[in-house]
Amino acid sequence: MIHIFKSYSTPPVILLSDGCQQKIIKSIDEKNSHKFSYYYNHDDVKKALEEIYHEKCGYCESKSKHIASLQVEHYRPKAKVVEDSKHKGYYWLGYEWSNLLLACPKCNEQGAKGNKFPIEGIRIFRHSNQSLPHNSPLIDERPLLLNPEIDNPKEHFIFDEYGRIKSSTTRGIKTIEICKLDRDKLNIMRRAEIIDNIFAKIKPLIIGFQSNTSMPKETFIIMLKSIFQDLENMKNPSNSYALLGWYMFNHFDKFVKVHINNTFQIPIIKAWSRYRKGKL
Repeated sequence: MIHIFKSYSTPPVILLSDGCQQKIIKSIDEKNSHKFSYYYNHDDVKKALEEIYHEKCGYCESKSKHIASLQVEHYRPKAKVVEDSKHKGYYWLGYEWSNLLLACPKCNEQGAKGNKFPIEGIRIFRHSNQSLPHNSPLIDERPLLLNPEIDNPKEHFIFDEYGRIKSSTTRGIKTIEICKLDRDKLNIMRRAEIIDNIFAKIKPLIIGFQSNTSMPKETFIIMLKSIFQDLENMKNPSNSYALLGWYMFNHFDKFVKVHINNTFQIPIIKAWSRYRKGKL
């Protein structure tokens, strides 16, 4: 998960259409019995979200379009809330632009996020004219599920040397649990995309430096610099698992000490330090 900027004041035109506005009024009148129509899931809404979210799941950052379509997901469930049987869903937010995110099927399925929405505060049961998630009354619910459009994931998530996601905050831990962000296949994909990718480039370089070809140290350093640039690019928001890329970029020595043999750990870490200071 990375922080996403989305302008709540400029929703897709389809959500401002007369037809959608009538649906919003109807959803408020009918409450939990309302049958939600295609407006929130319209192609224009999905395309807008795909652009904003860099065609990635808002929770796990996977680009899954080639495997399974990304879904328009309701941050606050529109028709049911797992944690409170008395709550029939945030029906008034079913077509609300600020409540629509992009998610992959694995994060959004019933075994994962689904209709889960745990909070620490007092749950809102009734429609309010104020529907933005970062304002009262919704913010007063104190959601435990992180919102990529409101929260800064960098404050909640860290990774181990193999790409497994961790957290020491209540909301981070709960978000990992809800969206299953530590599922095995996701851990493998994150590691392959970021960690294995980088060290697959460094290890042959070390072999070449140790071989009879006697690669000059200057060449070794120049090639390391190119790899460091690749790692820096991995934290670009448009890339899959950019948060891991960012974390690895800022804690590279931690990963080197696990994935590189002792002989070369110090020179690589020193070169990395010089690169970070702009001296390589």
